[in-house]
Amino acid sequence: VFVVWEHWQQAPALLDARSAEAALVHRTAWTLEKSAGSMAATSVTTAVAFLANLASFICPVRIFGLWMALLLLCNYLLVITWFPCIILLHHHMKEQGCKNSLAAVSFVLYGRGPRSSAVALQEAEDDAHGDSEEA
Repeated sequence: VFVVWEHWQQAPALLDARSAEAALVHRTAWTLEKSAGSMAATSVTTAVAFLANLASFICPVRIFGLWMALLLLCNYLLVITWFPCIILLHHHMKEQGCKNSLAAVSFVLYGRGPRSSAVALQEAEDDAHGDSEEA
């Protein structure tokens, strides 16, 4: 995730100026081109290291190694497919003047904005008082 984000941040300084839409397409393609290879190398080598646990005689260790290897490969696929979409959504919201574009992205993804722990505690207390009054 950090590799993709850093390449996204560096792209405007390194790429030539184009129309807004072409620039975003070019920026996204350049970001993935530069980051996908290094992320694949680190994900695959880490997955292979976890797959080495398959040689263990202890069953939970073998299962853990297989689980982690599959998890790393799934994470890689999600980072190169979903994360660029989220970055583009964040960029679009920021361009439209949304002051808190991360909250807007959270709303689009989860159906509600991020809540602070104080708000969550207040809602929990309200629910608890509401339940006790009904009884």
